[in-house]
Amino acid sequence: MLMHLQVFSNGSIGSVTAVIADRLPAIAAAAGVSAIVSESELAFAGTAVERVDVTPKVAALFNPDEAAKKMIDSMKGQNPIGLAEALAIEDG
Repeated sequence: MLMHLQVFSNGSIGSVTAVIADRLPAIAAAAGVSAIVSESELAFAGTAVERVDVTPKVAALFNPDEAAKKMIDSMKGQNPIGLAEALAIEDG
């Protein structure tokens, strides 16, 4: 259930990024950013903050198969569902 909350809702991805923490600096450098933050965990960003989506690069670290890559691509531009809604689906 945790993975579904992390992927489809606003569940914290801290447990995921901890596994790949040593490889995030290279992704950040390649993207020209100073930080990698889950957008759903970003409480505020001023107008000077440029948002850069590094999801495909981070996901690639887990060697997704073609089906997973298609799912990731299909989720671009979609807003995550709320935690309560996601939990209701899981319970249902």
